[in-house]
Amino acid sequence: MSKRSVIPAALAAGLFLAGCSASAIGDTGSAGHGTGLRTVVADARVDGSVTVVRITGNASGFIKAAPGDGTGVGIHRTVHYRDAAEPNPTQQLSGGVLTFEKGCADCYIDYELTVPATARVEFGTASGDIEVRGVSAARLESASGAVTGTGLGGAAETTVESKSGSVALAYTGSPGSVSVKTLSGGVRLGVPGGPYRVEADTTSGRRSVTVPTGDAGPLLAAHSLSGDVEISGT
Repeated sequence: MSKRSVIPAALAAGLFLAGCSASAIGDTGSAGHGTGLRTVVADARVDGSVTVVRITGNASGFIKAAPGDGTGVGIHRTVHYRDAAEPNPTQQLSGGVLTFEKGCADCYIDYELTVPATARVEFGTASGDIEVRGVSAARLESASGAVTGTGLGGAAETTVESKSGSVALAYTGSPGSVSVKTLSGGVRLGVPGGPYRVEADTTSGRRSVTVPTGDAGPLLAAHSLSGDVEISGT
Protein backbone atom coordinates (compact mmCIF):
# COMPACT_ATOMS: atom_id res chain seq x y z
CA MET A 1 0.00 0.00 0.00
CA SER A 2 1.03 3.66 -0.34
CA LYS A 3 1.46 6.17 2.41
CA ARG A 4 0.79 9.80 1.47
CA SER A 5 3.45 12.35 2.26
CA VAL A 6 4.46 15.88 1.44
CA ILE A 7 7.89 16.13 -0.18
CA PRO A 8 9.51 19.42 -1.27
CA ALA A 9 8.76 20.39 -4.87
CA ALA A 10 12.43 20.50 -5.71
CA LEU A 11 15.28 18.63 -4.13
CA ALA A 12 18.38 20.74 -4.09
CA ALA A 13 20.57 19.76 -7.00
CA GLY A 14 23.39 21.91 -5.69
CA LEU A 15 26.57 20.02 -6.17
CA PHE A 16 29.39 19.60 -3.71
CA LEU A 17 32.44 21.61 -3.36
CA ALA A 18 39.48 20.23 -5.94
CA GLY A 19 51.04 15.11 -11.12
CA CYS A 20 48.46 13.75 -13.60
CA SER A 21 49.36 12.01 -16.85
CA ALA A 22 47.42 12.44 -20.08
CA SER A 23 47.02 10.05 -22.98
CA ALA A 24 44.58 8.47 -25.42
CA ILE A 25 43.25 11.61 -27.07
CA GLY A 26 40.69 11.04 -29.81
CA ASP A 27 37.44 12.18 -31.42
CA THR A 28 34.35 10.64 -29.85
CA GLY A 29 31.46 11.79 -31.98
CA SER A 30 28.18 12.79 -30.38
CA ALA A 31 27.64 10.13 -27.69
CA GLY A 32 24.58 12.08 -26.61
CA HIS A 33 26.57 15.25 -25.93
CA GLY A 34 26.88 16.74 -29.42
CA THR A 35 29.58 16.37 -32.06
CA GLY A 36 33.17 17.47 -31.91
CA LEU A 37 34.03 16.01 -28.53
CA ARG A 38 37.56 14.81 -27.89
CA THR A 39 38.77 12.75 -24.95
CA VAL A 40 41.86 12.66 -22.79
CA VAL A 41 42.62 10.20 -20.01
CA ALA A 42 44.11 11.87 -16.93
CA ASP A 43 45.26 9.50 -14.19
CA ALA A 44 46.85 10.36 -10.87
CA ARG A 45 47.44 9.03 -7.37
CA VAL A 46 47.28 10.88 -4.06
CA ASP A 47 49.34 9.12 -1.40
CA GLY A 48 48.59 11.32 1.61
CA SER A 49 46.09 10.49 4.35
CA VAL A 50 42.63 11.04 2.82
CA THR A 51 39.55 11.11 5.08
CA VAL A 52 37.06 12.81 2.71
CA VAL A 53 36.82 12.53 -1.09
CA ARG A 54 34.73 15.33 -2.61
CA ILE A 55 33.69 15.95 -6.23
CA THR A 56 31.65 19.02 -7.15
CA GLY A 57 30.40 20.71 -10.29
CA ASN A 58 30.32 17.59 -12.46
CA ALA A 59 27.78 18.82 -15.00
CA SER A 60 27.73 15.45 -16.75
CA GLY A 61 29.54 12.17 -16.42
CA PHE A 62 29.53 9.22 -14.05
CA ILE A 63 31.32 8.89 -10.72
CA LYS A 64 32.44 5.50 -9.38
CA ALA A 65 34.31 4.69 -6.18
CA ALA A 66 35.54 1.43 -4.64
CA PRO A 67 37.95 0.53 -1.83
CA GLY A 68 41.67 0.67 -2.54
CA ASP A 69 44.85 -0.06 -0.64
CA GLY A 70 46.14 2.16 2.15
CA THR A 71 45.08 5.72 2.95
CA GLY A 72 45.57 7.23 -0.50
CA VAL A 73 43.31 7.60 -3.54
CA GLY A 74 43.76 6.27 -7.07
CA ILE A 75 42.24 8.48 -9.78
CA HIS A 76 41.22 7.46 -13.30
CA ARG A 77 39.59 10.32 -15.22
CA THR A 78 38.23 10.39 -18.75
CA VAL A 79 37.77 14.01 -19.84
CA HIS A 80 35.41 14.76 -22.74
CA TYR A 81 36.01 18.27 -24.07
CA ARG A 82 35.57 20.76 -26.91
CA ASP A 83 38.08 23.36 -25.75
CA ALA A 84 40.89 24.21 -28.16
CA ALA A 85 43.49 23.52 -25.50
CA GLU A 86 43.93 20.13 -23.88
CA PRO A 87 42.37 20.11 -20.37
CA ASN A 88 44.50 20.00 -17.25
CA PRO A 89 42.33 18.48 -14.49
CA THR A 90 43.85 18.66 -11.02
CA GLN A 91 43.25 17.55 -7.45
CA GLN A 92 44.21 19.01 -4.10
CA LEU A 93 44.57 17.43 -0.67
CA SER A 94 44.14 19.76 2.31
CA GLY A 95 43.45 18.71 5.88
CA GLY A 96 42.57 15.19 4.78
CA VAL A 97 39.96 16.44 2.25
CA LEU A 98 40.61 15.61 -1.42
CA THR A 99 38.91 17.93 -3.93
CA PHE A 100 39.00 18.16 -7.72
CA GLU A 101 39.11 20.84 -10.45
CA LYS A 102 38.06 20.15 -14.04
CA GLY A 103 40.73 22.30 -15.69
CA CYS A 104 38.48 23.05 -18.68
CA ALA A 105 35.40 25.11 -19.51
CA ASP A 106 33.46 23.12 -22.11
CA CYS A 107 33.91 19.58 -20.84
CA TYR A 108 32.65 16.81 -18.62
CA ILE A 109 34.54 14.10 -16.73
CA ASP A 110 33.94 10.44 -15.90
CA TYR A 111 35.61 9.51 -12.61
CA GLU A 112 36.72 6.08 -11.40
CA LEU A 113 38.34 6.21 -7.96
CA THR A 114 39.82 3.82 -5.44
CA VAL A 115 39.45 5.27 -1.95
CA PRO A 116 40.26 4.26 1.64
CA ALA A 117 37.51 2.05 3.06
CA THR A 118 37.25 4.41 6.05
CA ALA A 119 36.93 7.59 3.96
CA ARG A 120 33.73 9.57 3.55
CA VAL A 121 32.72 10.24 -0.07
CA GLU A 122 30.77 13.34 -1.13
CA PHE A 123 29.77 13.24 -4.78
CA GLY A 124 27.46 15.43 -6.85
CA THR A 125 26.55 15.38 -10.54
CA ALA A 126 23.94 17.21 -12.60
CA SER A 127 23.60 14.40 -15.13
CA GLY A 128 25.21 11.03 -14.61
CA ASP A 129 25.12 7.90 -12.51
CA ILE A 130 26.89 7.53 -9.17
CA GLU A 131 28.15 4.13 -8.01
CA VAL A 132 29.93 3.50 -4.71
CA ARG A 133 31.07 0.22 -3.22
CA GLY A 134 32.47 -0.66 0.18
CA VAL A 135 32.60 2.86 1.63
CA SER A 136 31.72 3.62 5.24
CA ALA A 137 30.00 7.01 4.85
CA ALA A 138 28.54 8.87 1.88
CA ARG A 139 26.68 11.98 0.80
CA LEU A 140 25.50 11.65 -2.79
CA GLU A 141 23.49 14.02 -4.99
CA SER A 142 22.29 13.55 -8.57
CA ALA A 143 19.95 15.82 -10.51
CA SER A 144 19.51 13.17 -13.20
CA GLY A 145 20.95 9.70 -12.85
CA ALA A 146 20.82 6.54 -10.79
CA VAL A 147 22.59 6.26 -7.43
CA THR A 148 23.83 2.81 -6.41
CA GLY A 149 25.69 1.67 -3.31
CA THR A 150 26.80 -1.90 -2.62
CA GLY A 151 28.80 -3.55 0.15
CA LEU A 152 28.35 -0.46 2.31
CA GLY A 153 29.81 -0.59 5.81
CA GLY A 154 27.89 0.10 8.96
CA ALA A 155 28.13 2.62 11.81
CA ALA A 156 28.31 5.78 9.66
CA GLU A 157 25.62 7.81 7.90
CA THR A 158 24.47 7.84 4.28
CA THR A 159 22.58 10.75 2.71
CA VAL A 160 21.27 10.63 -0.87
CA GLU A 161 19.22 13.13 -2.86
CA SER A 162 18.10 12.49 -6.44
CA LYS A 163 15.84 14.69 -8.53
CA SER A 164 15.34 12.11 -11.28
CA GLY A 165 16.72 8.63 -10.88
CA SER A 166 16.47 5.50 -8.79
CA VAL A 167 18.40 4.91 -5.56
CA ALA A 168 19.53 1.44 -4.42
CA LEU A 169 21.70 0.92 -1.33
CA ALA A 170 22.82 -2.43 0.10
CA TYR A 171 24.65 -2.75 3.44
CA THR A 172 26.88 -5.43 4.90
CA GLY A 173 26.65 -3.90 8.38
CA SER A 174 23.94 -2.03 10.24
CA PRO A 175 24.18 1.65 9.17
CA GLY A 176 24.32 4.51 11.64
CA SER A 177 21.57 6.33 9.73
CA VAL A 178 20.23 6.51 6.17
CA SER A 179 18.34 9.38 4.54
CA VAL A 180 17.15 9.10 0.93
CA LYS A 181 14.96 11.55 -0.98
CA THR A 182 13.97 11.34 -4.63
CA LEU A 183 11.45 13.27 -6.68
CA SER A 184 11.12 10.73 -9.48
CA GLY A 185 12.53 7.27 -8.96
CA GLY A 186 12.24 4.29 -6.70
CA VAL A 187 14.18 3.71 -3.48
CA ARG A 188 15.51 0.31 -2.37
CA LEU A 189 17.37 -0.22 0.89
CA GLY A 190 18.82 -3.56 1.94
CA VAL A 191 20.04 -3.74 5.55
CA PRO A 192 21.00 -6.55 7.94
CA GLY A 193 19.61 -7.18 11.40
CA GLY A 194 17.43 -4.65 13.16
CA PRO A 195 15.31 -3.29 14.64
CA TYR A 196 15.28 0.09 12.90
CA ARG A 197 13.36 3.31 13.24
CA VAL A 198 11.73 3.57 9.81
CA GLU A 199 10.31 6.53 7.93
CA ALA A 200 9.20 5.31 4.51
CA ASP A 201 6.66 6.97 2.28
CA THR A 202 5.74 7.65 -1.33
CA THR A 203 3.08 9.85 -2.90
CA SER A 204 2.80 7.71 -6.03
CA GLY A 205 4.10 4.18 -5.73
CA ARG A 206 4.25 1.07 -3.56
CA ARG A 207 5.57 1.03 0.01
CA SER A 208 7.12 -2.15 1.42
CA VAL A 209 8.96 -2.49 4.75
CA THR A 210 10.00 -6.00 5.83
CA VAL A 211 12.76 -5.28 8.36
CA PRO A 212 12.14 -5.36 12.14
CA THR A 213 11.01 -1.93 13.33
CA GLY A 214 10.80 -0.20 16.69
CA ASP A 215 11.27 3.06 18.56
CA ALA A 216 15.00 2.42 19.02
CA GLY A 217 17.77 1.61 16.59
CA PRO A 218 19.28 3.38 13.58
CA LEU A 219 17.04 5.62 11.47
CA LEU A 220 16.13 4.55 7.94
CA ALA A 221 14.36 7.40 6.13
CA ALA A 222 13.24 6.85 2.53
CA HIS A 223 10.98 9.32 0.72
CA SER A 224 9.87 9.38 -2.92
CA LEU A 225 7.42 11.69 -4.63
CA SER A 226 6.96 9.26 -7.52
CA GLY A 227 8.34 5.76 -7.18
CA ASP A 228 8.27 2.62 -5.07
CA VAL A 229 9.92 2.57 -1.65
CA GLU A 230 11.25 -0.77 -0.40
CA ILE A 231 13.23 -1.54 2.75
CA SER A 232 14.20 -5.17 3.22
CA GLY A 233 16.67 -7.38 5.04
CA THR A 234 19.89 -8.70 3.54
